Amino acid sequence: HADVQRIVEVEDNEALAASSISMASQEGLLDVIENGKGVAFTHDSVNEAAYSLLQPDQHAPYHLRLGQILLKKICCPNLLENYLFTISIQLARGVELITDEEDRVATACTFLSAGEKSMAASAFPEAHFFFAKGCQLLRHDDWTNNYRLCCDIYTKAADAAALTTDFQEVDKCLAILFDHCKGSIVDYLNASYIQVRSMVAQNDPASLDTGLEALRLADENFPSRNLVMHTTVGFAKTRRLMKSKGTRKLLQLPPITDKQMIATLRLLDLLVTITLTFYQELLPLLCFRIVKLNLTHGISKATPSAVALYGVIIGRFGYPLTERAKYGEIALVLQRELKCNDALANVTLLTYGATFTRIQTLSDCIEPLLSGFESGIKTGDMPNARGCAAAIAWCSFFSGQKLTTVAHTMKYLRTSLSEFSPKSAMQGNRNYQDAVDYCLGVSKDSRFYYNMPTVRNDVIISSKRGGLILDEQAKLIQLTVSCIFCDYELAWTMSEKLGLFGSAFAGTTWPYTCAFYRGMAAISLSMLHRSSSREYVRTAKSCLKQLRKGHKKSGKNITHQLYLLKAEYAACKKFGFPEKFYLLAIEHAALSGVTHEHAYACERFGTYHFLRKNHNAAYEQIREAHILYSKWGSRPKCEQLKKKYPRLGENERFLRGGLNN
Repeated sequence: HADVQRIVEVEDNEALAASSISMASQEGLLDVIENGKGVAFTHDSVNEAAYSLLQPDQHAPYHLRLGQILLKKICCPNLLENYLFTISIQLARGVELITDEEDRVATACTFLSAGEKSMAASAFPEAHFFFAKGCQLLRHDDWTNNYRLCCDIYTKAADAAALTTDFQEVDKCLAILFDHCKGSIVDYLNASYIQVRSMVAQNDPASLDTGLEALRLADENFPSRNLVMHTTVGFAKTRRLMKSKGTRKLLQLPPITDKQMIATLRLLDLLVTITLTFYQELLPLLCFRIVKLNLTHGISKATPSAVALYGVIIGRFGYPLTERAKYGEIALVLQRELKCNDALANVTLLTYGATFTRIQTLSDCIEPLLSGFESGIKTGDMPNARGCAAAIAWCSFFSGQKLTTVAHTMKYLRTSLSEFSPKSAMQGNRNYQDAVDYCLGVSKDSRFYYNMPTVRNDVIISSKRGGLILDEQAKLIQLTVSCIFCDYELAWTMSEKLGLFGSAFAGTTWPYTCAFYRGMAAISLSMLHRSSSREYVRTAKSCLKQLRKGHKKSGKNITHQLYLLKAEYAACKKFGFPEKFYLLAIEHAALSGVTHEHAYACERFGTYHFLRKNHNAAYEQIREAHILYSKWGSRPKCEQLKKKYPRLGENERFLRGGLNN
């Protein structure tokens, strides 16, 4: 090792070490560092030359002996902690040679400590290595003589394997765990948590049933029928429990110390994430159960997530946005006060990825979501990290950020996730990337939506490409880009497939965005297909009604959309003052900084003038749209405008000035 300190406390050995170091230093082989506090070889080749004196068959015994000496002689706990990885690596290189019973158990404990330290540092491959070495040392009779050690090593080995996507190793470790931990509900629940999380990473819809089955052992049962009735009753009870519960009162609750309750709440918290994708009808019941257990037994790491989710759930029952936001704020405060970083990704996703999209600008939600994403990666909470990544992608795109900035963000998210996620779990990220690439001109394929799940009996059966949430997200991004590029036939096709969108994203701003683009597609097609215009107009009217309703609760992020759809509807029905609404849409889009929808409003206003033969006013708006699309970074859209409106090329100097600005 390059940096050797005096670690042997025995007097004779210390004197021998000091004499040897002095001799080597005089020979020019070692340099003394920091007033005798340490030494180092003068050159790496000295170390290599010394190591080459050993025969190849002596390497493993040498490393094992070195590791054992270090482990036995280091008495200071802090020093042992500092050199834990050094010792563990030396022992690992000779682990096959360990025969002594005492050494075998001690070495397994060392590997367990090294693995735990690696997990704490988010070094999941290294943790997997150390835990695997620990498992290698254990024997069948150790499950009787050293049960706790065996259970801890195999549980954490399975967890680390899941985080490194080694799912075969996960199944192998879990099979051994389930075979030996049947007598301990706590250990069974912890193993089930890892099993469910591994299944989620592989987009396996059976993960929900697996988790619910494990919870039955802890006497936590959930109904499979009459969910609406159970949800209504559960909400009334939970509402009564949560009455007048603010941050101060929640923090005054005693911490939960019962290990079985902690394991139960952790598994329930994971199932919440699963139901968002596979079975949303069960989501409220899970939320109510977590809230009830926390308020009954005390506060835990699951409390912030439960409070944040409760804020989302009450929105589905029609409660005011202010009350929902209040519980979101309480959840964030609880997460900070309790310092439960494991919950940060989930709390951030439920607040800034859902409730707060109605009360804050989308651009303001990006930074907190990035923090939640990075926390999820660091703590191994991959399901919520992927959820935060999807929310970041949406907020980045729909807030009107430059496409190059969005592409850079997407690359960062994809790179961070790829190390710990299988390819099937990355499909949502791919859909966003394909959409951005098309808008930038990197790709010429305008169809980037792929059929992902199928629906049967209210249960979402996931295919290799994802579940309900990913599928609905992909449809909306396809709908949006198709509208911007005036492919209204494709936009309408997508909008017709978005029947589950409202329920999947209830309580967020996204159903209103969906209604806006669906309404724009309907209005445009009503003008193209006069024979069937009545159906399209009826759809546009319904979308406009939905936007008005959402605007009454909160106008954040949808005011300009409401005015633009109003303008289009008025122009289609030939009543009112469309020009007034177009100008209001342009004004509010500019104030919000939503560049692409600002450009879209100008383009649609220009089209309105063209239909009324007012070409000068039309080209004024189309030129403004061209400049804004250029600012957004969409070269294909600019080319489309120039092809459609030839006079745009008459004033190239004006256009270049706009592009530079």
